[in-house]
Amino acid sequence: MPSPGRTRMSIAGVSRCRVSRSSILTGPGAAKDGPGGDNVARSATIPLLPRRGGTRQCRGRGGLLRRANQTIFLARWSGTENHTTPALRATPPRERRGDSTFPPRRAAERGEAQSHSRSGATMCSHLGQRAASGGMNKRFDAKSAVVTGASRGIGRAVALRLAAEGAAIYLAADGTEAELEQAAAACRDAGAPEAFWGVHDLAQAAGSETMVATAHARMRRIDILVNNAGVRVRKAFGEFSHEEFDRVVAINLRAPFFASQAVVPIMRAQGGGHIVHMASQLGIVASRYGAVYNLTKAGLIQLTRAMALELSADGIAVNAVCPGPVTTEGFLAGRNPGELEQRARDVPIGRFGTAEEVAGVVAFLCSKDAGYVIGHALVMDGGYVVH
Repeated sequence: MPSPGRTRMSIAGVSRCRVSRSSILTGPGAAKDGPGGDNVARSATIPLLPRRGGTRQCRGRGGLLRRANQTIFLARWSGTENHTTPALRATPPRERRGDSTFPPRRAAERGEAQSHSRSGATMCSHLGQRAASGGMNKRFDAKSAVVTGASRGIGRAVALRLAAEGAAIYLAADGTEAELEQAAAACRDAGAPEAFWGVHDLAQAAGSETMVATAHARMRRIDILVNNAGVRVRKAFGEFSHEEFDRVVAINLRAPFFASQAVVPIMRAQGGGHIVHMASQLGIVASRYGAVYNLTKAGLIQLTRAMALELSADGIAVNAVCPGPVTTEGFLAGRNPGELEQRARDVPIGRFGTAEEVAGVVAFLCSKDAGYVIGHALVMDGGYVVH
């Protein structure tokens, strides 16, 4: 294990270090969350009935020509392999023009960034990426984002969403090189102009600072930081060891704290940025067998408020997302169908969330659409907290 603040070079020159996964389970937003459920919205081409007297174009400035065949997105109900809890997918947003805050990067910077392609990075040209993204909004053109815990689950979904909207991506995780490379390739296919990855142990002192420095060296700017990595130990209160306590606090709370401290000078020099912490519903309500996890998520919510108060004057917007149960591999692991069905019934809308839904909220908080949202811990849990 490398000493604090040092990295061990992996294949292709990517900085990396490791952390033991023994007795560690994942929770909402965890670094090792599995992929969200395969609840993919289907599209269908439905012929519209002709108007009486034939079709005609709506007149006036706001008129819209309705064609005989119009593609609409239908939400569908589906369940995971081991249970029948339905998940309703939301309608994708309509395409609109991008609203990038920052000007395009200088050609010299782009050329320099391309020189890092051999260092564990997945690169692609701008050609064809618009079509690959399926018409997704381009709110993050010319912006760069760092996402932790990005090899799978919520973190991967967030990276894909930001990539689809035009952001260059740095994916950080204590995962395998294969997982990160696959996630980076998926970001490239979604529309990211650049996709880099690095294996980082955020439990190590100075691990967060090393990650930020590496990402900045690759992308030359950081406009968005999503602190998503997290771990959870499920034990009854009274059974936690000092080592377990220290590890959960280090990854869930200390790492976001120091990653944010490291990125703030970069964002200040650029004129602003967005930081999103992945907190949890369990930072607001209590749960059994998760005392340490719960306290770290509550701490992350308060950290969000403190940072927002101090940094908003610098143009740095800080917010948090508090998901409820989300159908990632980590959440589903070890739970039987009966338990899952009961938990779904406890949610007012009768289902769990998806990683893609969380990613959509993160993208909103990082966009100009959320320009007046500061220091907020946005709960998305199907109504559980409010009932």
